[in-house]
Amino acid sequence: MNTLGLSMILKMGCLCTRESININGSKYIVKERLGEGGFSCVDLVEETSTKKRYALKRITCHSVDDQKIAMQEVNYYKKLRHPSIIELVDSTFKGKQKNCTSKQTLYQCLSFVQM
Repeated sequence: MNTLGLSMILKMGCLCTRESININGSKYIVKERLGEGGFSCVDLVEETSTKKRYALKRITCHSVDDQKIAMQEVNYYKKLRHPSIIELVDSTFKGKQKNCTSKQTLYQCLSFVQM
């Protein structure tokens, strides 16, 4: 296989190795990374049954305080309804929590508007 063919395969990825995420009964397949920052990253995902695309924001929480701040963001999304604000479709925490220390990830499934 030539270098161009191999790079195309690596860029596209194999369907069998694509990451899948389950959020409250809905399964999403990660299509590509859209961006990342210091505490979170955003991926383009596709819901497997409807083929509808969403932005999936992952916020890494290293403490209970981080979880509270991340949950505030979810609550803000729920309160705000405006055409110029991205809609929160669903959210969940995943990961292990032990006593006062934890490392969990908040997953926020957001409506995706392609520009």
